[in-house]
Amino acid sequence: MEYKRFGSKILVRIDKDEEILEKVKELALKEKIRLAAVQALGATNSFTVGVYNVAEKKYYANTFSGSFEIVSLTGTINTMNGEFYTHLHMSAGNDKGEVFGGHLNRAVVSATCEMVVDVLDGTVDRAYDPVTGLNLFKFPSVQENDCAESVLKESKMKIRKAEEKDIPRLLALLGQVLQIHAEIRPDVFIPGTTKYTVRELAELLKQEDRPIYVAVNEDDVCMGYAFCQMQEQPFSTNMVPFKSLFIDDLCVDQQARGQHIGESLFEYVKQQAKEQGCYEVTLNVWAGNTSAEHFYEKMGMKTKERQMEYIL
Repeated sequence: MEYKRFGSKILVRIDKDEEILEKVKELALKEKIRLAAVQALGATNSFTVGVYNVAEKKYYANTFSGSFEIVSLTGTINTMNGEFYTHLHMSAGNDKGEVFGGHLNRAVVSATCEMVVDVLDGTVDRAYDPVTGLNLFKFPSVQENDCAESVLKESKMKIRKAEEKDIPRLLALLGQVLQIHAEIRPDVFIPGTTKYTVRELAELLKQEDRPIYVAVNEDDVCMGYAFCQMQEQPFSTNMVPFKSLFIDDLCVDQQARGQHIGESLFEYVKQQAKEQGCYEVTLNVWAGNTSAEHFYEKMGMKTKERQMEYIL
């Protein structure tokens, strides 16, 4: 298999004797595709497709061998429980003009398969539906799609700028983040430390261009934070000048997760960036921190550039 990416679209060539579903998965994992539409054509000499009996909640598979042209292959790449999932249907015709198709279980390429993958922003997970017996799209509920203000109101949380009294809680949450990073990269991070000291946090609180926003509960206790930095572009003379808000760190207390505090903080930061005339919101995620990657992708972020390393 070879492919080339053009923005959100990827042109793929799957080669002779390669299995289509295996290559789709390989591509999705390599390019970190969470949601995409798939279209393809080509040729196959062995394929299995299924037809679903709704009453019995059971697939009946049919396997075909011989010379077949793939007249249609379409479907989606998405996730189920946060993991790779694909749903493809395929139709193929023989030299008699007979066409057979259904839910694609397996297809081996006999000559070539040309595929277009249209990557979409965001994620859509799947969940098992007991009524149909199928894994259906699971769209967020109205409550999950509420704006940050509504979510915070329901959880009795509010977001404000950090104050000196928040420093002990900030240190505790910084410790939680450090532990995650230390588990991912023990060669880089030192367990038991924090990114900032008490003195450094006190100084940060005084800097208008490096605001720290905290989500606090009804007792005004910090349950999450977003360390931000206002940045002026360009970094060089060949870049268009614009303002950017960089999220230096975002964390929600482990004991308070599942209350949409992270989503609320992110939406709040986005609103602050808009009000200050920023062009973008950016952040960095360490490779291996897949939960953070999935969260930010869910919030609509996409890769801007990649920092690479060679360890000596």
